[in-house]
Amino acid sequence: MKLLAEAVEAVLPNGLRIVLAQEPGAEVAEIRLALPFATRPELAAPMELLAACLLRGTSELGERAVVDRASELGAELSVTRDSEALLVAASTLSTQLPEAIRLLATVVRQAAYPGRELDRVVEAMVSRERSGPRAAAYRQLLRHRYGRHPLTAEPASAEDLLAVTTEDLRRLHAQAIVPSGAVLLILGPLPADTALAQAVQVFGDWTGTASGLRLPPLAGTGNTGRLTLPAAAGTPTLVLTAGPGLPTGDPRHPALHLANLILGGSGSSRLVRRIRERLGLAYRVQSSLEETGAGGWTTVEAVTGPGNGSRTAGELAACMARFADEGPTADEVGAAKRLARGFAATGLATRAEIASAATGFVLRGLPPDWLNRYLSRVDLLSTAEVTAAARRHFDPAAHATVVADELSDPSEQHSPSGDAS
Repeated sequence: MKLLAEAVEAVLPNGLRIVLAQEPGAEVAEIRLALPFATRPELAAPMELLAACLLRGTSELGERAVVDRASELGAELSVTRDSEALLVAASTLSTQLPEAIRLLATVVRQAAYPGRELDRVVEAMVSRERSGPRAAAYRQLLRHRYGRHPLTAEPASAEDLLAVTTEDLRRLHAQAIVPSGAVLLILGPLPADTALAQAVQVFGDWTGTASGLRLPPLAGTGNTGRLTLPAAAGTPTLVLTAGPGLPTGDPRHPALHLANLILGGSGSSRLVRRIRERLGLAYRVQSSLEETGAGGWTTVEAVTGPGNGSRTAGELAACMARFADEGPTADEVGAAKRLARGFAATGLATRAEIASAATGFVLRGLPPDWLNRYLSRVDLLSTAEVTAAARRHFDPAAHATVVADELSDPSEQHSPSGDAS
């Protein structure tokens, strides 16, 4: 698999980074515009609402007119948001690519946030549960390990959402929806020079200074130890850990990736075989690698029955300790290499997935074809390198743990020394 190996990059004077990937003969083209949009606790409500309302009309086009125009072009527009970026995506018939670029630019640059649309969005949001038990436990875990940070902030309350006005969204738009630091990716049949001319025509006069909406670094090496949280009676118990990680651009990350696959990142992993299949102790168990612009961390998670939290945490720690002490076998490393390639191929099976992934790479300062080089590095890894990654990143003594379980005795709830919650 070759991911955008021949992409062309350019940076406009206004700071917009453009990635152009020609795909002759493609019937569907992809456009992605990614903007730094890192979580700010004091802006939680307007940031959530801006993402929800961005495509709901301009000063000249109402929401229905935007939808009708997209339909005429055979296009679909969408907005997604995570803890550090806003991604505007468009898929369109390749014959309509220039017009789709123009439509995307119009709705992004001229978003009006009409009051009636804002009211509808707020009404829908406040009627839903704002945060589930897993999300709440995960915030507590990160706060326990790293202290106060935008990633650990509570979501906007219903009262906060109801207080947001159209003017609030327009002010945030002026700050955040700017070219400096943004990435525009176009994957389609147009030659690079033609696609660049189209992009310059609609984005070249876009102005605005860098928003500053980027996450601050996570604090130091982080706290460890266990934090016990009360869970509602009869609900599944959650065991979550957070330990040291790496950014994907780090040359040691491929070894960590394989170590994660072996420990708990696949259906045949050690954690699945022991905790779920042999002991029957968890409905779900896995390990994963997490990353934002603030830093990277490793996680291990298990969902078990009420009252099983302490035992499950102990079994997870024992399995992690053995893996950290002994490392993987050569056969496990070979199988993990095959899994890594297979997951990459299935996870990036469509043009839409390729376009979104490559845009994310570029937004983090990596080349659009970074995955090709990454997988080549994976193929060359030795068992010793994966063993070193297991020891460094999955030693349970280096992990903070949160157990959200029914408490038979209220005194069981505690916050160890060093917890900043």
